[in-house]
Amino acid sequence: MAPELIASRLQTLRLGERAARWPTVPANAERVSRTVAQGLAGAVRLLRDEDVQSLIDQALITRLRNTKVAPLLGGVLALLTANGRHQELLDYTVSRWMS
Repeated sequence: MAPELIASRLQTLRLGERAARWPTVPANAERVSRTVAQGLAGAVRLLRDEDVQSLIDQALITRLRNTKVAPLLGGVLALLTANGRHQELLDYTVSRWMS
């Protein structure tokens, strides 16, 4: 079969359009949802708690290490000192500590 003929027949099938429309049918969307949920549930059952904990720990530690603390603290200090609020906070803290 000639490549041009194959291309022409494939165009008449409108596979891209059909593939895009298929998940919009409620029954098909339900089927995909159910299949994905079952696959995820199966994958979760295969994971060990230690592996999941290690992954979470590594992600959290990496994120904390990459967090630039100085800009965060600078923002907090700017907020606390705006309009003399730091004096109110200091007075409040001292009065609570003294009583």
